[in-house]
Amino acid sequence: GGCECFEGFAGERCEMCSAGEYGECDMKSRCNATVTCSDHGRCMGDGSCECLDGYMGEFCDICPDGSYGPDCRTAECSWDTTCSQNGRCLDDGSCACFEGFGGVKCDICEGNLQGDECEAMCDSNVTCSMNGRCLSDTRCECFEENAGAACEECSPGRYGESCTDPEDFCRWDTTCAGHG
Repeated sequence: GGCECFEGFAGERCEMCSAGEYGECDMKSRCNATVTCSDHGRCMGDGSCECLDGYMGEFCDICPDGSYGPDCRTAECSWDTTCSQNGRCLDDGSCACFEGFGGVKCDICEGNLQGDECEAMCDSNVTCSMNGRCLSDTRCECFEENAGAACEECSPGRYGESCTDPEDFCRWDTTCAGHG
């Protein structure tokens, strides 16, 4: 005594639709677990998806908060190790680096920045125009004959290309207008 079901029906008493059918069991299902349910769920009799644990959405293609990617992996990120204390963790497990830092782990200084804090560093030849020495990361101490924040000017009483010539009372280019 079992039932012999009509086309489209299945079950001991023909109480459900056969595989691939839905609705009144007279319509072919347009649901395909691999495609429709993103391979993260199974097709139901009405053509909808029933998602596996860890997946959400009409097509089982949405990850719950705290997970990311095609496999809905749990984001394993910490600002102190993953982001080297130089960035913050994003929902997808990657780092958003603080200003001045770059790289996947925020462990590289961007541009011309240097040091543990990725700051502008003083270079006597560049920052101090080769006319002084660095006092700190960005400040210069100019040689006696030079002045200015970057030692780019001559000190009062000095002139010439290297600011080493003492200023005369009569300078040919100013006092005598360059004509005497």
